[in-house]
Amino acid sequence: MRIRPNKRFYWSRFAPGKLALDAGIILLSAAAVFWLLPGNVAFFNLASVHTTFGQKALHTLVALATILSCRFLVGSYGRSWSRDHLLGLLSIGISDMVAGVVYYVITEYLMQSVYPFLLTFSLFALICVVSLFARLLYRGVNEAAQMTEQ
Repeated sequence: MRIRPNKRFYWSRFAPGKLALDAGIILLSAAAVFWLLPGNVAFFNLASVHTTFGQKALHTLVALATILSCRFLVGSYGRSWSRDHLLGLLSIGISDMVAGVVYYVITEYLMQSVYPFLLTFSLFALICVVSLFARLLYRGVNEAAQMTEQ
């Protein structure tokens, strides 16, 4: 007897809300890094002077695509956030690191980016920290709700 994988079970755990939340986190983090940080930190001010709104939007879309695709390839959206343990959270950090390298290569060599490396690093670090915070917050709220039910 051959055992087939249950594809329905995998997709039942895949919630579009997770993807939408991550996309929102990425877009808000990119807005903070590309629009707020260069205007307030003198070191990053040169990056904001030489970029237009269209270039910032394009960089935001590239960051969104690289992070979501790397997280999807790692399988971050197939896991339950309420039972996500250390390996699940570590996989998010690793996938964001790989996405940051891919983003940097794409923007530096294919798009001739004017953003410094530290701005790119701060973008992906902020996205990773806020994403992990959202997952841990979800897990804490879920555990608190389960404790009150008992």
